[in-house]
Amino acid sequence: MSDKDISGRVKLRELKTLSDNHYVLRRVAFDYQRRDGQWQSMSRESYDLGDAIAVLPWDRPRGKVLLIRQFAGRCSSRACMSF
Repeated sequence: MSDKDISGRVKLRELKTLSDNHYVLRRVAFDYQRRDGQWQSMSRESYDLGDAIAVLPWDRPRGKVLLIRQFAGRCSSRACMSF
């Protein structure tokens, strides 16, 4: 696992559909291993609005894509639909 791959630092505990009316509302509970090695329990709620678009900001002078290091829980929960 590299510094960019955090899949080994996330353990899914529960994925629950809260509402399936006009949009799908889900709650995901998971454990996340912080950089200091400690595990932290978290939960997030997200609406599944279907496919989305992303923008990659480009730093033209340096010729690099600008990235922000963060954990996007919704993206991880979508891959775990068979939980």
